[in-house]
Amino acid sequence: MIRQRLVVLGGTGFVGHALLPQLCRDGHEVVLLSRNLGQHYDRLLPPGVILREMDVYDPEALQRAFAGADAVINLVGILNESGDSGRGFKRAHVELSKLVLVACQLAGVQRLLQMSALCAGRGQSHYLKTRGEAEAAVRASGLQWTIFEPSVIFGVGDGLFTRFGRLLRFAPVLPLARANAKFAPVFIGDVV
Repeated sequence: MIRQRLVVLGGTGFVGHALLPQLCRDGHEVVLLSRNLGQHYDRLLPPGVILREMDVYDPEALQRAFAGADAVINLVGILNESGDSGRGFKRAHVELSKLVLVACQLAGVQRLLQMSALCAGRGQSHYLKTRGEAEAAVRASGLQWTIFEPSVIFGVGDGLFTRFGRLLRFAPVLPLARANAKFAPVFIGDVV
């Protein structure tokens, strides 16, 4: 395997917490960018990860951070926002993805791996709409890209199944808001 220099955004989240150790075990140089490292003190990073605290919405800082990278991995995503305007989703999914694309192009990075979601661009939620907008920008970028579209990701510490499991300890039944909704859950280890 060829050792690569990989820059990761969103690596302090659920997927990143599982991905970073695997990338390090595979022998890659991993640079993790985060704008709020202090909020993630509970996430121990594997040895060898280079940590850079920076404003990931700063285009020049992104370009400098991407210089010399073989690939960029964008895992940034939110599941909820304050209010219901869609601004938080637009900022995290669309605006940041577009900044990443431009920074890749200016820094000479040819490869982008982009986390998205199953049914991105289809549906009425701000989440799916903005994931779809980000995907369209990636596809039109001219970069070599891979877009991951998982459904609900489960594993130790996930935000859905683990939470439901804890609730079921206290209640014999679990009411579901959309009982007819269909899921295609995928294990975090398979996503990584």
